[in-house]
Amino acid sequence: MIERLSAQRAIHPPFPGLGEHIALALEEAILLGKLASGERIVESDVAAEMGTSNGPVREALHELENLGLVVSIPRRGTFVTRFTAQLAREVFSMRALLETAALRMTLATFDENHSARFREALDGIGRYPGTSSESPRSLVDADLKFHDVFFELGAHRLLQQSWQRLRAQAKVLLVVTGALWSDRTQSAEERAAELVAVHRPLVDAVVARDAALAERRLVEHLANGERLIINRLAPAEEGDVPLVKRVLPVG
Repeated sequence: MIERLSAQRAIHPPFPGLGEHIALALEEAILLGKLASGERIVESDVAAEMGTSNGPVREALHELENLGLVVSIPRRGTFVTRFTAQLAREVFSMRALLETAALRMTLATFDENHSARFREALDGIGRYPGTSSESPRSLVDADLKFHDVFFELGAHRLLQQSWQRLRAQAKVLLVVTGALWSDRTQSAEERAAELVAVHRPLVDAVVARDAALAERRLVEHLANGERLIINRLAPAEEGDVPLVKRVLPVG
C-alpha cells in the first residue's frame, strides 16, 4: 500500500494539521482506487509512507471513520468501507431525506439572492470543461457543489454537519462507479451540458418557488442517481424500485 499513496503527499513533521493532511491523502487514494473497497489500511505502513508517527495516522483514520469512508473492526484493524449496492441505496435515500428538508428551509426564506446562488451553481457545472482535470472526479465535484447550495441556504447547522458525512460517501460512490461519466457522451463539453440539463428542471422549480414541484423533481433526481450507481454495482438489480422513492414516495 505504501507505494500507492501519491508521492506529493509525503511529508515530514512538524506540519500544521498533520492528521487532516493524512486524511486527505487517504481519501484521495480511495477516490483514485489506490485503496480498494474493503481493503485493510495498516496504520504503521501509512505512517512510514507519510514520514510521521502513528498518532496523526490514527487521528486521520478516526476522521475518515466519522465520514463513513473507513470502518474500524476490533482486533482486526481498519478497512476501506465496502461500497456496495446496499450502501448506495442507503446513501441516496438518506440524501433524499436531508436534501428535501434543506429544500423546505431554503424555500421558507427564499429571495432573489437565493435564485442567483442556484443559477451560479448551475453555471458552475457548465464550467466543468474548463477545469484542469476533466475526469469523473472533477465532474462529481461540480455536481456536489450544486447540491451544497441547498444546505448553505437552509442555514441549519446540524443538517449541514449530517450532509458533510453523507457527501463524502456519495462522492466516493459516484467517483468509483463513474456513474456520471456517461458512455453516450464523448467530450467534456457534452458531459457538462448533459449534467446541466439534468439539474435545470430542479432549478426552474426552485426559482419559481413551487415547493411541491421542486420536491418531486429533487426526489426523482436522486432516484435517478441511485439507479445509475446500482447499474454499475449490481446490474441484475437495476430494475428494482429505488430506495429513494420508497422512502419518499412523492408525486
